[in-house]
Amino acid sequence: MRDEEWIAEGTRSGFLLLAKDHRIASRPLEAQAVYLNDARVIAFARGELTGSQMSDICLTHERAIHRLAAVRPPFVFSLSASGLRRKHLNAP
Repeated sequence: MRDEEWIAEGTRSGFLLLAKDHRIASRPLEAQAVYLNDARVIAFARGELTGSQMSDICLTHERAIHRLAAVRPPFVFSLSASGLRRKHLNAP
């Protein structure tokens, strides 16, 4: 499934989307899909993390992630061991 498709489908289903590549905010097709679908995306800052490492980071920053429910979409936040950081969305 192409990135544009899962972004649209996940957003329609009401999910906060989790991505392994923070460049989703800067690639034109993916950024446009985030923008047009009013998606809420958290992307890991480092794509080479193991599943266990990703899980640990999510649990460490669980409260901050939950607060994103109140942030108006569309958005992409990068998630790393040091926390969340809003990414510039390469879209209109």
